[in-house]
Amino acid sequence: MNAGPGRDDAAQRPEGGHHQRRYLGLDTDIGSLEPGKLADVIVIDGNPLADIRVTEKVTHTMINGRLCDASTMDELLPTPRKRGKFFWEK
Repeated sequence: MNAGPGRDDAAQRPEGGHHQRRYLGLDTDIGSLEPGKLADVIVIDGNPLADIRVTEKVTHTMINGRLCDASTMDELLPTPRKRGKFFWEK
């Protein structure tokens, strides 16, 4: 799809999931990055709109308000601590 002058490709992509969030009553809690909303976020080293391969370069994840190093899942913020073992790890 040609975005045309002055617009980027992401601006033309339809926003998916809006009707599903409304139906489930979650539209005020999820769906955008705003204060007070719930969000899990990944940080990617690069621009996936320019090169989809950079989606393999996840450097950090944010889960329930905790920032973690993606390679170790150690918590960095708000309180630095090492990740405990998952239940399947011995």
